[in-house]
This record gives sequence, structure tokens and C-alpha cells, in this order.
Amino acid sequence: MNDFTNPSNCPGAANKKSMRFLLHAVGSHGDIIPIIELAKALRERGHDPLFLVHVIFEQLVRDAGIAVITYGALKDQEILRDADIVHEWRAHRVLAQVIADTTPVAYRALTEAVSAGPRPTAVIGNTVAFACHLLRETHAIPCVTIHYAPSVLRSNEAPARLSRYKISLPSAVFPIAWRALDRWFVDPLYAAPLNRQRAIIGLAPIKRVIHDWIHQADLVLGMFPELFTETPSDWPAGIQLTGFPLQQLQPLEQLTAAAEIFLTAGEAPIGFTAGTHTATAREFFDVSLAACRQLGRRGIFLTRFADQIPPLLPAEIAHFAYVPFPSLLPRLAAFVHHGGIGSTSQALLAGVPQLIRPTSFDQFDNSSRTCALGVAKEVLAHKYVPNTVATTLNALTQSATIRSNCINLSQRLMQSDGVYNACEAILNAPFCHDDSQHQFNLFELPKSQLVYRD
Repeated sequence: MNDFTNPSNCPGAANKKSMRFLLHAVGSHGDIIPIIELAKALRERGHDPLFLVHVIFEQLVRDAGIAVITYGALKDQEILRDADIVHEWRAHRVLAQVIADTTPVAYRALTEAVSAGPRPTAVIGNTVAFACHLLRETHAIPCVTIHYAPSVLRSNEAPARLSRYKISLPSAVFPIAWRALDRWFVDPLYAAPLNRQRAIIGLAPIKRVIHDWIHQADLVLGMFPELFTETPSDWPAGIQLTGFPLQQLQPLEQLTAAAEIFLTAGEAPIGFTAGTHTATAREFFDVSLAACRQLGRRGIFLTRFADQIPPLLPAEIAHFAYVPFPSLLPRLAAFVHHGGIGSTSQALLAGVPQLIRPTSFDQFDNSSRTCALGVAKEVLAHKYVPNTVATTLNALTQSATIRSNCINLSQRLMQSDGVYNACEAILNAPFCHDDSQHQFNLFELPKSQLVYRD
């Protein structure tokens, strides 16, 4: 297992020929940004990235100067109003439906992009960009899979925490537990719709999508550092850890005048967010307001959904739809968030104490790992009440040990650049150097892979 957390450890100079890369990411804002940064890094090295993304994020990609093709409609944002999206288990139903809706149109768009231009060197996608794997199977185009958090990598030795419960079982029991989870929960949600699409394009059905299929790629990258996780021996062979995709070497985006005025008007505030795309967080902000009042502390509420904010906020509480984290987080006394890997890693880099309120997906595991580093405390959603929040925030902000741990970890993260390392890993992969590899004509592939049905 390779760890390119220091650019000086990366292999030699990247291939100098210009290569074409198709990139695709499925998810929220935090899932799109790392792939945009990777596309920018590839372009800066003289290569040709083309990004397939939902129309909601089209402008983000265009603003980065990356060629883009889109799918979907703006009305799809209504899914953010589904309360299940922040439910421990029902959130998987929501995600599975998004993937089921996205995969056929994304696969079609990728195949059209392949037909319209020079043959791509590789297709690059995040964990749930299933269409990238399908393109690999039908067109023999190398696939790079990028995992943002360790929780998607199953292990019997060091299993990730997937729920509010911290389950401890003998390692010999986990293979049975994983198989049962796949049979009764994961595959009915994720494999069933995927197999319907596979049948349409002439591919055989598969099982255990999350257990191993999503790792079947020509290169698998973990965009997180070893300091954030153990590296169990039963992880997928060959996975390379690049470090977090933090843009600490880029110029900081300036704060708005309103944000700057608020920050300089008093003591460092506490920041609160339920996630960039969470539209069901009114109770979270109500409780957060009460906790700030109890502590006598200033606060910044971050959400682009104004209807989630309590009316008539007091002068010591400010609401902003957006504030750039790299400019804001170092100026906070503490940061309260949901435990998404983007928010977590940015807070680690900023050196700010964290109160994590996980609700679904990788958030529970990210929370456990961050708390184990001695820089955070966890309050589960059903325990997120004013007195508990106030008490926990007071402990976080008053602890010299936590503050010291935050500073030390921030300094360590400053030494690496996950985007640079990911770019180097891709450009030094065999498929970027061997012109004879994967150069198949579509019509020479097995006929079983070429049966298209309406």
C-alpha cells in the first residue's frame, strides 16, 4: 500500500504526452469539489479533462475553467427537502434512488463522449459514480475510483463504524455480518437497479456491489491520509492513500464584507452547519441558538436555506448562505457540523476544535476517527439539546490539550497536498504509459458486452 502524503515521495516525472480524461462525480457539493480540483490539476499539466456532472453543479465546473457536459434538471434539488436524507438508515434509500436515476443517463453521456472525441486515457469517478465502472466493462477504458473516506473500505480487522452504535465483534464474525448486510439491505437497494441497467447493456448481474465491485478498477485512490485511519491488511490490494483534497496551497477566497465585519466585531464565534445541502435542519439551528445563548457566545449559522434559520436572530448570531471554509474556520472558537469528510478535513486543517453531530453515511465513522485524534467531541442527533451542546462546547473551547492537538494536526496536514498526490498517482499509473494497454476497438469486444436493448 502506497502513501503519497508527501509530494517528494511520488514517482518520477509524469507522462508528457497530452491525455484525455473523462471525470464524473455523484453526490453533493463536497463530492464534486475534489474532482473539480483534480481536473484542474490534470489541465495544468497539459491534459484534457471533460467533466460529466449534474446541472446543479455546472457553474462550479465552468468557473474552474473545465469543459463540462451535464445531465438532470434544477428541480432535482427538491430531494434535499426529503427528511430521510439525514436518517441513519433511510438515507440509503434516498442515495440508492439518486444512483439508480443517475447511472443510465451518465453511462449514456459517457459513451457519447467516447464516440465524439479521441479515445480517453481513463475515466475517473468517485465511490458512487457507477457509470464509470460500466464504461470500463463495456469499452475497456481504464477506470480510476476515488474514495473520500475510509468507511467505504470494509475490513474484518478494523471495521468502520456505520451507525450511531459502536459495535465490537470478533473479527471472525464480520465476514458473516457483511454477507448478511449485503443480502438483506445493501444489494436490494444498490445492486438491483444496477443489474437492471447491466442487463440493458448486455452485462451479467453482480452481487455485493459495495463489498468489492466498487473497488474493481485499474487504480483505487483513498483521498485521506494515514494519520486519519489504520491501513488494515484486508483492504483492497493496491489502494493508494493521497491525503485529503485540501486546497491549502491555493490563494484563500476572500470573505464578504459582512462576514469580515461580524468576525472582527467581537470574540471568535462558534460556527454551525448541518451540511451544505441539508434543507431539513430547523431543529438543529433552534437548538444551536439556545446553546449559544446559554454559553453567552457569538455564533455563525451556515446554510443556503434561509427558511431553516430561526426568525429575528439576536445581534450576536449571524447567518450566511456561504462563507469559504479555508478563510472562516481558522477564525472560529469551535466548529459544529455533521461529520461529512469535507467539513471534517477542512476543520482539521484549520486547527479548530470540532463538535460533530453525525446522522448518516460515513459521518459516524469520520466522527469516531476525529474524536480519537483528540480534536473533537461527538453529540448524536437525538442527544443534541441545548444543555448538552453548551456543556460540550464549553469543554472543547476551554481544553488546552484539545487546542494543542488541533495545532499539531493542522501542521502535519499542511505538509501534504492530496490533489497533487492523486494527480501524480494517476499520471504514473501503467495505463498512462503503455500505449498498447486497453487499446481495443469497441466492435472487437465480446458480443455479450455489446447487446443493447431499449
